[in-house]
Amino acid sequence: MGAKLHKSEKKKVLPPSCQRCGNKGTIKSGLVSGKQRWKCKACNYQFMLIGPRGRPLWQKSLVVFLYSYGVSMHTIAKIFHVQPSTVLKWVRSYAKDQRYKSETGNVSITELKDMRRYLQSVSGKNSSSAKKSAVLCITINDEIFRKSLGIAITKPTGKR
Repeated sequence: MGAKLHKSEKKKVLPPSCQRCGNKGTIKSGLVSGKQRWKCKACNYQFMLIGPRGRPLWQKSLVVFLYSYGVSMHTIAKIFHVQPSTVLKWVRSYAKDQRYKSETGNVSITELKDMRRYLQSVSGKNSSSAKKSAVLCITINDEIFRKSLGIAITKPTGKR
């Protein structure tokens, strides 16, 4: 089994500043659900250090991007493992700040292993029309997703 650490060998944790008043005089004040609670000596405020909640900005931006290209909210919600109402909230939040005309294109969501085959079928290998069509590829490999995904967006070759 593991040997016990001597008091001087234990990892020292520097007390954080108070989240309310900014005072550096904080002390440990017990554990809550296995996490350290701190208490400010100046204002008696008790707090815990908790990391930021929610999804990273790149995921929210990708959701808005996919939605603007015509992917349904339910499909996006399935990809990101969130509720469709969450997708709607992210899109509305972005729409408050931006006014733009949405793009149109053909969106294909496949597993990463099938992406090469899809791109070859879209470009037609030696076709002269392959130079005219634009393809944007996005690959997603994150611990949130159960499997790696590939997203290909092709712009229609016809005029708008």
